[in-house]
Amino acid sequence: NTTTLSKNTAITVFGFPNGTAHTVSSLFKAYGQIIKLTEGRGNWIVIEYDSEWAVSRALARNGTILPGTNAMIGVVAGCSGDSGDGNPLGN
Repeated sequence: NTTTLSKNTAITVFGFPNGTAHTVSSLFKAYGQIIKLTEGRGNWIVIEYDSEWAVSRALARNGTILPGTNAMIGVVAGCSGDSGDGNPLGN
C-alpha cells in the first residue's frame, strides 16, 4: 500500500547511522509542523510538513553533519512514499 505524499511538502532525509532515526526526527521537528513521518527499511526517513516554508528550512540541512555523530546527512525534496522495494523515491 503506497501512500503518495505531496511533492511540495515532503522531504527525504538519508545517510544517518543506524539507531539514530529518533535523533533525526527530533532535529527536523524544529523546522515546522510534521504531518507524517515514515521510517524506511534502511537509513532514510520521509517527512511531510504542513507548509512549503518548513520544507525550505529543512532542505538547508542537506550536506550537514548530524549532531552527535560524524555522519553527513542528505535532505532532498519530495517523495512518493515507499515503493515496496526499499526505494523512498519509487524510482
